[in-house]
Amino acid sequence: MCEPIADRDVELIRIAGPMQPAAFRLACFPHAADSSGALWHLARQLLPSVEVLAVRYPRHDVRDADGTMGDLDEVVSESVRLLRGWTDLPLALFGHRSGGEIALRVAGRLEQETDIAPRCTFVANWGASPKFETVRLRSPVVALAGATDVPAQPQWRACTRDRFEVEAWVDGGRLLENRCADIVNLIHDQLISTPIE
Repeated sequence: MCEPIADRDVELIRIAGPMQPAAFRLACFPHAADSSGALWHLARQLLPSVEVLAVRYPRHDVRDADGTMGDLDEVVSESVRLLRGWTDLPLALFGHRSGGEIALRVAGRLEQETDIAPRCTFVANWGASPKFETVRLRSPVVALAGATDVPAQPQWRACTRDRFEVEAWVDGGRLLENRCADIVNLIHDQLISTPIE
């Protein structure tokens, strides 16, 4: 089942199994230069135990020279508004490349404005930029890294007061393409092992 849910310009694409209800929900934030369709392969492998909400950014967004979203605050705010209605299942967040910053900021806003902290926030192939304003989550962060992402680890670690882990692959330059099965297994393991508050 693939169902679009829109609020202003940000849209969620709900990818769920038609027969078996999921135990967890994962909101996925793609890289600004990619579409939510880039996450379809990941979503298909996570079913049926994990339902995916793939975030689609505004079509008219202004991208900076490095490919990040121009109006990040608006994207974060609209994503938080949409996700508030999808916390009936344990919720985790996944951000790929520049989507990692969005995922962390959304997690921070959810913790500040609701009584639900994400079960875990995953950031993949993301080197935090010097402009990134560190959030201080009270929920776990797991970084999925390639060899070139390792120097950003101190910035990732500073994003949480809870558990922090790094899973690094030497050949991990394109994790969603080259390590999708490994990512799926890791997400499943993390969601199952993280206690619900």
